[in-house]
Amino acid sequence: MESSSNGLLTQVTQFWNLLDDLAESNPESYKSFIQQQLKEGKQLCAAPEPQLCLQTRILKPKEKTLFINLCQWKRIPAPQSTTDPVPLSMSTQSSMLPTILMFSRQQKRTK
Repeated sequence: MESSSNGLLTQVTQFWNLLDDLAESNPESYKSFIQQQLKEGKQLCAAPEPQLCLQTRILKPKEKTLFINLCQWKRIPAPQSTTDPVPLSMSTQSSMLPTILMFSRQQKRTK
């Protein structure tokens, strides 16, 4: 474990030295590189965008209302063709992503 940590530390140090050298030798390239990394990082960390919510009922074993929130997320690629499967991502309330499938906490009857 310690040797892998040392190896990682060595790689990080080499990377920082490379960036320092780039900043000194070619400030414009360094600036462009940093801006590109910030742009990609922002896209990578962007949250899914809500699109619509479906409401349905589960009848068994106990009747409950189910809300299905559909989101669009740039991190999930679009299908390559009309015959390819649609990529899906589901999460739970304990994960970083917003919940996609959840039961309502309070059900209101409108009958």
